[in-house]
Amino acid sequence: MSNGSDVSFDLMEQENKGALAIPTVAMIRGSLVRLDEEMKTVKARVDAYTITDEASAAAIIETRKQAKDIFKSVESAVTEKIGHIKKLVQDVNAVVKYYRDAIDAIVEAADGKIKVYQRQRQIEEAELRRKQQEIIDKENERLRKLAEKKKVEPPPMIPPAPIIEEPKKTLATASGAKATVVDRWTFEVTNKEGVPEEYKMIDDKAVNAAIRQGVREIPGIRIYNDPYIKG
Repeated sequence: MSNGSDVSFDLMEQENKGALAIPTVAMIRGSLVRLDEEMKTVKARVDAYTITDEASAAAIIETRKQAKDIFKSVESAVTEKIGHIKKLVQDVNAVVKYYRDAIDAIVEAADGKIKVYQRQRQIEEAELRRKQQEIIDKENERLRKLAEKKKVEPPPMIPPAPIIEEPKKTLATASGAKATVVDRWTFEVTNKEGVPEEYKMIDDKAVNAAIRQGVREIPGIRIYNDPYIKG
């Protein structure tokens, strides 16, 4: 189906023809009353039968078939009454699936761009901290050498660069729409032979439990963050 409109027009056409009349349970039950006597008859036959030879065995087998045929009649009658409704449900589900698949694709594309943006922000913040620390390290080294040259005690070292606040993981708009990048650490086996015995088989539960406890390095396994978007 290329879009949801084809089904919509089909449903409208059915409705205009009156095909969407919904029968009540009483109506359906009423249409099946005629089968009650047949059902009672075959039940009485089965209850009365005693298989003593091939003829009596054949008789009960035939009656068994008659019982199954009655149920086929029930299914046929019900389908006749509500078959169009089942088709309606299928058509509506097809319309919903069309929109769900389309929206999922849109959201997935948006999520990918949000994750790339957040990752870029993290890289930029890390690079800024690195440059600040590099300047501080150079100045500490200059002061140390100067004190050594003058044969005096070097001044107290300049403290490390302050930790810059991590980029916010929740992005919000003026309308209140939000998207949160949620860290989701997971793993893939890179060298099974190097994996410690307690994690072999590979025991996903044990590995994931270790990851939840903060473990980020396991020999033979690459632990990485696979964030997802919440909101």
